[in-house]
Amino acid sequence: MKYLLYFLSFTLLALEPTVPREQKNQYQEVIALISKDPDKALVELGDMDAQRSAIFDYLEGSIYLDKKDQSKALIQFSQAVKKLPEFTRAHKALAFLYLEQNKHEQALKHLSLVISLGSGDASTWKNLAYVHMSLKNWQAAWFAFENVRLFEPKNPQLKKYFLDIRMHQENYQEAQLLAKEIIEEKPQDRNTWLTYISCLNQLDKQEEALANFILFEQLFELNDSEKSNLAGLYYSQENYLAAAKYFGQVSGELEVGAKLKQAYALMNIQKFAEAANILAKLRDIEFNNKESYFQVYAQVQMNLGKNKEALKLYQEALKYNANSGLTLMAIAQVADQEADYELAIDFYTRSLKHKDLMINALLRRARIYLIQEKWSLAEQDAKAVINSQANKNSKAFAQNILDSIQR
Repeated sequence: MKYLLYFLSFTLLALEPTVPREQKNQYQEVIALISKDPDKALVELGDMDAQRSAIFDYLEGSIYLDKKDQSKALIQFSQAVKKLPEFTRAHKALAFLYLEQNKHEQALKHLSLVISLGSGDASTWKNLAYVHMSLKNWQAAWFAFENVRLFEPKNPQLKKYFLDIRMHQENYQEAQLLAKEIIEEKPQDRNTWLTYISCLNQLDKQEEALANFILFEQLFELNDSEKSNLAGLYYSQENYLAAAKYFGQVSGELEVGAKLKQAYALMNIQKFAEAANILAKLRDIEFNNKESYFQVYAQVQMNLGKNKEALKLYQEALKYNANSGLTLMAIAQVADQEADYELAIDFYTRSLKHKDLMINALLRRARIYLIQEKWSLAEQDAKAVINSQANKNSKAFAQNILDSIQR
């Protein structure tokens, strides 16, 4: 159980119920048997009248709990609190069992009763805090940990719990301050460093986040996820050379995604040949988002002046998403540049179903019809643009097409 830090103590001298005079001898016998022969103690307890004191239900439940028989322990502790609703030790025991079973709502009920009865010690407040965290009652968890701090003011873990709560609440400003305090006290706390950097990033302080990540790298050896995150920060600051370097160091499950990002970084600094070499090595590997891979690879080839290869790559991308407007339009434009007008017309036509591409596709198709001297088709496309909600520049271009036809 994620938040279970509960240590149950069976201190028999601190039990709340009183033992009736007529049951005192049995009580002493059971106490003696528990340490010597728990099984015999269970037989003795089982032979008792059902109207016995709640203390005997508690003792029987404690034995079953020690034997890891939670179902029978639960029955006995429940009987104890039914007889004596103020029996705080039995409520604590029930809370422990429900925590063990991940039944947080039930555990919360019994822990809250213990608190309301004025018996909330550090252990009870801790468990109440952990339950609230499990139930995502973040502010209630914060309040519970504040009460833990009254008992344990020097507990070094409390700040980390407060930090965890503020992160879940997406209160990054306060989380940043808490994280900073923790790493100032304990600079080797790797996870808190990462949380601090994450807070800076969430607060749009990318430069400060990057500076602290560089410090982090001096303290720790980066894993693949951290290399990728550092590369991402360099990329956000337009330091594409450093971004490419760290993306290139990523291996394992994150490698393919990092290689694609490395290619993007290299494209941004005009290193198209290097980007092409990286992408070529990924071609025969199966991974998610292969469509984006072929689109990026095609762009790289176009920048290298290899339009025919780019066209093949865009057609590969189309196999993963036959309705991609980006890919349809890209194929049309590359074919247009290569003067493969029939292919270009085909893909401009297929692009028309995408509203955001329709005007551009109509104008480009009309221009090809002009080249082919298909005047009526060119006129039809130009008029469609003029009669649409296109902007002034697009309508002006369409009018120029019509003027060319009339001349």
